[in-house]
Amino acid sequence: MKLSTETYINATDNELQIDDEVYDVQGSATNALDQLTNDGSGSELFQANGEAEDGVSVEASLTQDSEGNVTGIDDIVVTVSEAAQANFALRNVSNVHSIELSQDLSSSINYDGTDGTESDVDQLANLNLGEYTVDSVDYTSSASGEMSINGSADTSITNNLTVNTPSASVTNNVNVGGDVNIEDVEEGTWNENASGNNLVITDSDATVKISGDAESVEVDETAGTNNTIDVSGSVSTLTANQSVTVTGASNINTADVQSEGVTFDESPENVDGSESPQIGDDENTVTATSQDTLQSALSGDAEVIELGSDIELTEHLNITREDVTIEGNGNQISVSGNQQNVSTGNPTIYVKASGVTIQNLNVVRSADANRTANDNFAQGIKIEAESVTVENTTVTAEGDNMDSNSAGIYIDDDVVSDVSTISGSGNTVEGFEYNQEFITRSEIVADMEEEALASLNSVTGSATDADTITFTVADSEDAGIEGLDFTIDQDLDSNSDLTSSQADTTDLSSNGDGEFVVDYDSVTNSTDSPVTATLTVGVEGSDDTFDLDVTVNSDGDITDVTSNE
Repeated sequence: MKLSTETYINATDNELQIDDEVYDVQGSATNALDQLTNDGSGSELFQANGEAEDGVSVEASLTQDSEGNVTGIDDIVVTVSEAAQANFALRNVSNVHSIELSQDLSSSINYDGTDGTESDVDQLANLNLGEYTVDSVDYTSSASGEMSINGSADTSITNNLTVNTPSASVTNNVNVGGDVNIEDVEEGTWNENASGNNLVITDSDATVKISGDAESVEVDETAGTNNTIDVSGSVSTLTANQSVTVTGASNINTADVQSEGVTFDESPENVDGSESPQIGDDENTVTATSQDTLQSALSGDAEVIELGSDIELTEHLNITREDVTIEGNGNQISVSGNQQNVSTGNPTIYVKASGVTIQNLNVVRSADANRTANDNFAQGIKIEAESVTVENTTVTAEGDNMDSNSAGIYIDDDVVSDVSTISGSGNTVEGFEYNQEFITRSEIVADMEEEALASLNSVTGSATDADTITFTVADSEDAGIEGLDFTIDQDLDSNSDLTSSQADTTDLSSNGDGEFVVDYDSVTNSTDSPVTATLTVGVEGSDDTFDLDVTVNSDGDITDVTSNE
């Protein structure tokens, strides 16, 4: 038998009138009768005359004995018109199955069954809001079992829904205007069926099952480390500020990973953040989708770093950890902006540790409008370690003013003792001066020196002051010329009228403008007239020489230098 809405209660005589029928209430059912009646708080369900308050109705399952007396009142459904009535029912009436609304509630349902000073009853009750709305809901209970939150309004709860039920499973079917705060639920038991909600998890061991389309899910930094999220619907944005395990992660549009210990069974569509998550079952593999996550992964101990998207760097990538593999998955790494650094060549990727493997990657080395064409040794990948492998990788130069003597995959054999330990295949190099799959520094230098020696027939000289000769070799702005060592093979003393004393006779250095200087401590002319002598300059490591005709006046000042080639 059900209580109807036309119910009168006489708690004094333990009588219950339903329509025209009056029942004696006995045993434990009398407690329920007392709980339903007026306690003087002003928020009760039934008035002193036994009639229900306006907007309130109660239904329940009645248990009767053989004589028709009511011995049990269970599965109570309370319909309220005020939030205070809902709070009263939850705090004072046992066996409430659900709370229902008869109109919109402008205030909040706040229930804490664990607070003995405020509540006599600690219980779980469904919230069936129907087409109506409530300002917010804050529900705390230590009771075990299940509860659900249901409603059909566009936004059933105007502000926040907060649930703390560590021994209960919870199913949410309503749209919430604020946050859905999951503070504590029974392990494995939050079911989110609504769409468009923003979930915040502070639980320590929840399994949040999302079958609807959540707008956002945040794992708060205060949460425990044993939470699991199962996405069978979709999540627009997941923010992981604490470790969490996610299944169905391919249903996430963007994952913002700000904590270590985040594991995805599959890769979300986009992964951002300062930390690299583990994707799949392999604990030795992490995925990077940004400069921060890539650098974080290189600072960790994962053996394989997979790229989940293209990555644009603001500085070149230093790989200083041994035995790590960069698996590009066909994605691209590039450097933006003016990254000029002549001393290092400022490569896009700088390998400084042995055992590194780079594979299936597109590497872009961009020139910048601020660069000059004289920045030597620009590289896409620079290798300064042994046992490095580069496979199936495309290295491309982009933009104007790409450096002269640039190389796509460059080995600095001044540092690498055994170049034979560096290997790879299937690579493509485009847009650099040296587009070989691998090229060493010594090979480039030899090539530049060969070009430099070929230009020695275009030497010009000048007297920069009384004791100094400056000579310039054609194309001497190239590193090939500046890398050569010049020696004085025949000095001005070849003319018997002249005596000279030169500070340095070998390894003449450039003054930075592609010019080379012969600086004399003194030059003496023993005659009273100008004398011309031949200065022969040689190139170390080569039989090539060139001659300059040098004129010295009677005071021993160098006045003219010309090439006699």
